[in-house]
Amino acid sequence: MIDTVFLEQLTNLVLLFFAYSFLGWCIEVTLKFIQYHRFINRGFLTGPICPIYGSGAALITLAVEGLSPIESGIGTTFALSFLICGAVEYFTS
Repeated sequence: MIDTVFLEQLTNLVLLFFAYSFLGWCIEVTLKFIQYHRFINRGFLTGPICPIYGSGAALITLAVEGLSPIESGIGTTFALSFLICGAVEYFTS
């Protein structure tokens, strides 16, 4: 049987993924609308979603939660975010 704590964490990660995917799509579409004065769908999927933002947010959350409270300072979180997002962008391009 699956642990309820695991299911809750998995549910939170999935919701985080979709929320950041949608927000990233909204920001990209808004910026391109300001630049070109017309709607340009910036996602490669049919719906309003850019999964690279959601996967980055989920991976950062997993990495920061794995640290002990002493190690999870602002500098460490920034460095992990920088490395994880850079790696995700590099490997998806």
